[in-house]
Amino acid sequence: LTVGMTSHGEISFQKFAKILNAGLANINFSMHAVRAEDYLVMDLVAQAIEQSRGRSKALVYSEGRLKKKLTNILTANASSVKVKVNTVVRDADTTMAIVKWCEENGISLRLQRDLNNKDASQTIIIEVLRRLGARLVRTNYAVGDSSGAGMLYEYGAGMMITVKYFGQIYIPAMCDDCPLRGKEGCRECFYGLRMEHDKVVTCIDRQDEQTQFTFEQFYDLLSVPGTTPQQVMKQYKSMKVTGH
Repeated sequence: LTVGMTSHGEISFQKFAKILNAGLANINFSMHAVRAEDYLVMDLVAQAIEQSRGRSKALVYSEGRLKKKLTNILTANASSVKVKVNTVVRDADTTMAIVKWCEENGISLRLQRDLNNKDASQTIIIEVLRRLGARLVRTNYAVGDSSGAGMLYEYGAGMMITVKYFGQIYIPAMCDDCPLRGKEGCRECFYGLRMEHDKVVTCIDRQDEQTQFTFEQFYDLLSVPGTTPQQVMKQYKSMKVTGH
């Protein structure tokens, strides 16, 4: 087995160095802007700063966050860790700027539809591929894991870019009787585990007491002797998150 992670990467260089040395096989960085003006458009904290303290302060904040992200991506890419950038496509110009930055720095790039605006995002992806003059090389299908599913395109002098699609991946113990399954509210199906602040989150769309756990609770579930992953997943659903 190998262990990887997805992160926005906007943390201090010192903290990131510890992550980089932890033994990860790969890191996927979520990057939706490389210019401060574009970052401001998509970041809620930056927008709040703009409203309360003005645009110049918001741009300073955006530049600082981007500096951490871009430096950490380049540092990781110079190491033995495999690096990929994921970008949610919201407008063509911003996406093209990201494509150019990744080209210049030798970073693999994967485009993703905006799950909150799928049709419009797909139209923009088509426009980006048209601007690049990209041609489809192959389609990858994934069984049991959506992380590898997508369409691989080639453009320019052997440059490659991937368009990701979330597959219909479900974990029976979590998803079989979920009220969101098969409906518009189920955007990603089962994608993976997330660490958000002080919680482990098992579903991005259904964040309730059956899908959110403290680190201690999650560790205890995984530490029960003799349990299979399927049994652990079933314990998620029966567990009452009422503290320790």
